[in-house]
Amino acid sequence: MLCVPPPSEQATKTILGSIFNGFLSDFQPDFRSIAKPIVDASVEAYVRISEELLPTPAKSHYTFNLRDLSKVFQGTLMVLPASCPSRDVMLRLWVHEASRVFHDRLINDEDKEYFKHMMAELITKHGLGATYDDLFTHRQLVFGDFMRMGLEREERKYEEVTDSSRLISVLEDYLDDYNLAATNRLSLDSPQKEKLFGTAYWTINISS
Repeated sequence: MLCVPPPSEQATKTILGSIFNGFLSDFQPDFRSIAKPIVDASVEAYVRISEELLPTPAKSHYTFNLRDLSKVFQGTLMVLPASCPSRDVMLRLWVHEASRVFHDRLINDEDKEYFKHMMAELITKHGLGATYDDLFTHRQLVFGDFMRMGLEREERKYEEVTDSSRLISVLEDYLDDYNLAATNRLSLDSPQKEKLFGTAYWTINISS
């Protein structure tokens, strides 16, 4: 049996920093200034979640490892410079990816609020220039590559979705397409659609 210990926090930061800095070389020069803070905040978030959100009988899936941390950056690296014109968009993208990896696995309001406040705290601590209200009150953080229907995967652009009405309309179109091809059609009346898309649309990532 071969046992390989996980890398230290500093080694993890060095590895991720090298990858992220290389990725940001295609963006505007000022993006480089947020590379180290994002990496440091990501590693700290992972460590804190791993130590403070422990598995219990009701939360047996609360097990986090370095693959989860890598997924945050895998998602962030999907964006193209043309779809990310400012550091603020990159920051929102990073928070979005961290939310998809960690927040979406949390099962109660207490843990979800813990995550949100932790992210806001880390953003302030590492000098990324945002507040809790900036991130979670006035804006739903939505990124995806599904807003332009009918494109081949290689033609899609991973981008921020800021128009919630258009997002809901696109998701309804996907639902209609599904019903045209499905044996068991999904039928939702208007109140059900509003409840489904109004509360859950921001966590949806459609792939085909």
